Amino acid sequence: MEMRFTTTVSTDTAGSSAGRLAIPGDAWARLRHQLRCHRERQGLLDMDDRMLRDIGPDRCRARRERRKWWWQA
Repeated sequence: MEMRFTTTVSTDTAGSSAGRLAIPGDAWARLRHQLRCHRERQGLLDMDDRMLRDIGPDRCRARRERRKWWWQA
C-alpha cells in the first residue's frame, strides 16, 4: 500500500489550513483504527481471568498483546 503525503500552503493568512499537512482520509482511518486497537489491548490487563476467558486470550496472551506498540496490528 502506497501512501502519499502532500503539504498545502496558503497565501491567505486568514485561512485555517495554511501550512498544514494534508493527509488522505484512508490514512486517518487507519491511524484511528490502530489507536483504537492499542487502547483495547491496554485494557486487557484490567480484566480478571474470568473476563479474559469469555473473550478468548489467557493472561499470558494478554501480556503479550499489551507489550505491542500502537502501530502494530
